[in-house]
Amino acid sequence: MKNNLTKQTLLIFWRHALRYKLPLIVITLGIILTVATDMVRPFLIRNLFNVLTTPGSNQGDQVLNVIYGILALAFIHNIIWRVIGFTNNFFQPRVMSDLMNTCYRYIQLHSNSFFDNNFVGGIVTKVRRLSRSFESFMDNLYFSISRTAIRVLAVLVILMFYKPLIGLAMLVWIIVYVGFALAFAKYKLPIDILKASQDTKTTAHLADTVTNHQNVKLFSAYNREVGKFERLTNELFRLRKKTWDLGQIGETFQGFSMMILEFVVMIIAYRYWKQGALTIGDFALLQAYLNDIFSSLWDIGRYIRTTYESIADGNEMTAMLVQPHAIVDVPGASKLQVAKGAISFRNVDFHYFAEQPILK
Repeated sequence: MKNNLTKQTLLIFWRHALRYKLPLIVITLGIILTVATDMVRPFLIRNLFNVLTTPGSNQGDQVLNVIYGILALAFIHNIIWRVIGFTNNFFQPRVMSDLMNTCYRYIQLHSNSFFDNNFVGGIVTKVRRLSRSFESFMDNLYFSISRTAIRVLAVLVILMFYKPLIGLAMLVWIIVYVGFALAFAKYKLPIDILKASQDTKTTAHLADTVTNHQNVKLFSAYNREVGKFERLTNELFRLRKKTWDLGQIGETFQGFSMMILEFVVMIIAYRYWKQGALTIGDFALLQAYLNDIFSSLWDIGRYIRTTYESIADGNEMTAMLVQPHAIVDVPGASKLQVAKGAISFRNVDFHYFAEQPILK
């Protein structure tokens, strides 16, 4: 059921996002171009180091040319990001509003029994979470996971042609690293779903008791409601701490695996250097790409986890959106036409006691 809800949530996101194809294309192309500029910069730095360590008559001009190239690349990179940012400023808020409208229209068509069986605070929280989960999902998908995947692929391709042995070592490490991150995030997902559900219960209890504060006072229910709320928050604390502890375990693996990869790459690079196949600039290039890979992949586990968490948050509202309406119009039913409204009392009587009629 949970897997089905996840698919339904992703389908809802896709249908709403696909209404705005042009912003999607602009953001996608923009991210590819920013990664391309990031990949060129280490080569410019490599050239800079090589020029500085190779004396010549025109060394000064060569250094200035490299510096101007780095400046121009940074300018282009910044312009592309601004285009992405302004495009996204329209795209995400527009889709979030559409999602809220979809939820509102669908909920309003539910029967009275639906509202009797669901707390108002819980419904409001779930509607708000669906739009927020889309924002979190798209941020992670576009600006984190997709961008990281493109960067890693680009570095691998470059290193495979440049120094195949180093590229192969990095490929093996990435497969192990990303495989662990995916498996770990999948293992953690059920706990994230429980945490999201508990957070909804806590928020719903808070909203409903505040709304019905007069009844809490009237029926002397203060101690009972405070005790119930404390139990809810304690359970939320337990689940929240568990998810955070699991996150720390995942980051421990990340730190040690990155340390091992850097050691292996530097040892291979040292052997290339002893053979005269590597320059000082090449060392700078490798270090730049290692730092780039590490900074990108360090948070990949967190990106995957937060993506799963955002989907888990959206699944609660999706469960309501896929719940059929209890009362639906019959296909082809004729429209109701009321010519005149009236209330008629016929053979109506009411009394508390037989000898004391109130209405006759």
